[in-house]
Amino acid sequence: MTMSPIIRRYGAGGVLLLLAIAMNMVVYAGMLRPGQAMLTATEAQWRTERESISRYNTYRKAYLDMKTVMEKATARQDLPQVITTLASLAKGRGLTIPSVDYQPERIESKDFQKVGLTFALSGPYGQVRRFLDDLERSSPFFTIEGLTLTRAKKEESQLEVQLRVAAYLRVS
Repeated sequence: MTMSPIIRRYGAGGVLLLLAIAMNMVVYAGMLRPGQAMLTATEAQWRTERESISRYNTYRKAYLDMKTVMEKATARQDLPQVITTLASLAKGRGLTIPSVDYQPERIESKDFQKVGLTFALSGPYGQVRRFLDDLERSSPFFTIEGLTLTRAKKEESQLEVQLRVAAYLRVS
């Protein structure tokens, strides 16, 4: 039996190694490389879809939040009720509001009207703080836009508070 010159030169192990490398290259070029390209394209498509899903979830949450606001918002014609709510929140904390000045303001919304409410109250610090917390948690939706605290001249333990609050009323 005659040995081929390649087997004599590299030995049987070397030839088998060369055959394994050649087979590996054929498998990679024929099967794995096209699959890799398809995998890369699929991953890029998934990233695009994932961004789209994330945007959709953000828009959906914003829509549901806006829907909740619209359902809970007080109607514009109920402005007297808004002022009554302010007075009752103050009364619940042992504070009084002698008067409330209000001024409708322009905002860029066809669904809401902003009404600025300005008023004064006085009382102990703890009750004033609790009133402010009640105010921000109440419905109609109030936002505190300005606050000035001074010590009452009559009693050291009393605060005088000037508040500027905005109420957002639904235009129905």
